[in-house]
Amino acid sequence: MISQCPDDRALETLLEAGDLPDTGRSAIEAHLDHCVRCQDRLVALAGSTDLSGLEDDTPPFDESPSQEFLDSLKRQISLATTIDMPVTGNEAVRFVLDGSSQNWPEIPGFEIIEVIGRGGMGTVYKAIQKGIDRVVAVKVVALGDSPNDARERARRGATLLASMDHPHIVRIHHVGQEPGFVFGVLEYVAGGDLKKALREGPWPIGRAVVFMETLARVVGHLHERGIVHADLKPANVLMAGPVTPKLADFGIAKSLTPGTRVDPAVIGGTLPYMAPEQFGDTRENLAPATDVHALGVILHELLTGRSPFDARPRSTIPVRIQTLRPPAPSSIRAGIPPSLDAIVSKSLEKEQSGRFPDASAMADALKILIESRRGKSPASPSIEKN
Repeated sequence: MISQCPDDRALETLLEAGDLPDTGRSAIEAHLDHCVRCQDRLVALAGSTDLSGLEDDTPPFDESPSQEFLDSLKRQISLATTIDMPVTGNEAVRFVLDGSSQNWPEIPGFEIIEVIGRGGMGTVYKAIQKGIDRVVAVKVVALGDSPNDARERARRGATLLASMDHPHIVRIHHVGQEPGFVFGVLEYVAGGDLKKALREGPWPIGRAVVFMETLARVVGHLHERGIVHADLKPANVLMAGPVTPKLADFGIAKSLTPGTRVDPAVIGGTLPYMAPEQFGDTRENLAPATDVHALGVILHELLTGRSPFDARPRSTIPVRIQTLRPPAPSSIRAGIPPSLDAIVSKSLEKEQSGRFPDASAMADALKILIESRRGKSPASPSIEKN
């Protein structure tokens, strides 16, 4: 990763898929993964760049996903086509305690067993809490070059999480600090995360709708309390059962309580699950509709097996999010009813005013769809059967 921001000429070349050495392109893309300033510059430069080549030209599928389609999706995942690293206005701490057990952190009272997750702001381990033999998840975040910022981010996320009492939100047991890092002890969810569950490709349509209705209802619980999660993505949704999500990671969640200032310096998210307002001059305009957009991306991914805005080169993703209308899920996979297409489309509107006002409203729309399909006669097509 390059240490300095690339110049405009390099960004323009990247946008136009022009000639750049492979090493140079990779270095710039890695820089863009975490530098919000350069993402904003990229969006500005895109105004004079021909983006017609970014349109999805994949022909619609005439039937349910074939095995070849599923195999292709698995190959894409193995090549890490989905960006899953959070980005923040003040550069994210790129700290991953990984590798052999000799490199794992030592935390008094806990025995680290294995790495179960990693991201741009820390690593999550499965551990045993000594004395009571409780299996827990321990998230470790380095203090890095900005220890005060890291502590405050961890404190804010832990405080929000501790204030929640919901069966579909991960519980936090303890927070602490050791030399060089802070850590949180969390409820361990054995089913892994939604990102892992998506590796097998698209879900049955009925399962996807029921799961998303529950997840949207959980996020709606946050919105009723004046909180925007701001970083909804498969890696932050744990699987307590086949259709039972548990929401995690409130590290960049925002309180919208009147009088609370949203600091644009720490506004972030994760490509490609960010909403248009999470870029550029609109970054202070976070609202429940911001989370609705991320839920729409996840629903699209559950139905089709791919994110609607993910692309190569990675540098084009902010532009796609702000300018391109993704294809309807039914154009990729047969059997998806128009009413479900409409829910996805409304969730992914570019303007907040065009989306569901909050996640509860999206959950209500999904519930109506579930009930209407279940109410059909046995001879009628049902989303539960696809």
